[in-house]
Amino acid sequence: MAISVHTNYANLVTQNTLQSTNSALTKSMERLSTGFRINSAADDAAGLQIANRLNLQSRGLGVAMRNSQDAISMMQTAEGAMDEMTNIAYRMSDLATQAANGTYTDDDRSSLDSEFQELASELNNIFSSTSFGGRTLLSGGAFGTGTVDFQIGNTSTNQLTVNVQTELAAVSSAITTASGSAVDRDAVNQAELDFQTEADNFAQGNTASALSNGTALGAAVSGTYTDYADLVEQMEAGNATALSDHTALMAGVTNSLDNHISTLDGIAGSGYDGLNSTAAAAFTDWASVQALAAGGAGIATQTQATAAIDSVSALVDALGETRASFGANINRLEHTITNLGNITENLDSAKGRIMDTDFAYESGMMSKSQMLMQSGASMLSASKMVPQLAMSLLG
Repeated sequence: MAISVHTNYANLVTQNTLQSTNSALTKSMERLSTGFRINSAADDAAGLQIANRLNLQSRGLGVAMRNSQDAISMMQTAEGAMDEMTNIAYRMSDLATQAANGTYTDDDRSSLDSEFQELASELNNIFSSTSFGGRTLLSGGAFGTGTVDFQIGNTSTNQLTVNVQTELAAVSSAITTASGSAVDRDAVNQAELDFQTEADNFAQGNTASALSNGTALGAAVSGTYTDYADLVEQMEAGNATALSDHTALMAGVTNSLDNHISTLDGIAGSGYDGLNSTAAAAFTDWASVQALAAGGAGIATQTQATAAIDSVSALVDALGETRASFGANINRLEHTITNLGNITENLDSAKGRIMDTDFAYESGMMSKSQMLMQSGASMLSASKMVPQLAMSLLG
């Protein structure tokens, strides 16, 4: 190599080498400070693309695991409600079996029926009001009106469809058969109150209906009574006038109440929504109004109690079948979550091998680059002596 004043080749080589070493040192320091081997697409374009796909799948599966756990909670809420409904049905069965025994009087059965009806009301309440996150689940709710799709994977096809609509329809039918619907019982209670109001009104000699939608009562009664109970008491005592008046009262009151029920039946919030008014023309007292409830459910008589034993048994079977469907899907989701966890673990491991810094390797590379930077700086200083050597040859 010629000794030249204009071109210091040794200096140029040293500068170029020092620049490369500085770039390598900077890259090592960047990787060690961020913890990532790839900090820009220039570091590893293909690796970055692969890692992005792995990361997308991993994040999607993480959300899918939470979705699956939420789905389990939702179904456990529904199944837990039906567990309590089953407990209620057990007690209703006990009461029906007890009332069906011939050792009890009608008054005894009436007392048993009071508890039976309250349990039936709570049965309907649980079935209609159980909710999860503000969404009703059973009667008229998410599971009762159609299928529910749970997103349990990172692609649009990874879904679990839960369909218990048929089973819940069977439960709803069994509840109505075993206890009558809550709407029917509320309407019957309202009809009872209206009957008593109308009967008391007529027994006191009034001829105009006390009900806003009722028809005129007809001819006034002949006797004098404080209320309907007083009329019945005098009739049972053998008072012929009271007997005649009771017949007239029944004709007027039943006609008025039948018209009242027919007008309001089917109007939500009227108190009669769901009451079968087509059978109302035959009733003669408030006990007959009760028979208008769907299925005439209850245990007030031995015949009703005997029928209730079978209907409540059918309800327990329907509840059990629905709970089994929920349980099967819950168990399936438990396995789904385990599998998703395994997939996510391996995806993250693969992504880490591409993206993460190997600190042992990179710290060694940084140490090497630091040593080369120091030696390069020394050689850059030494390369200044080459032009001075040329001057010494001229002296």
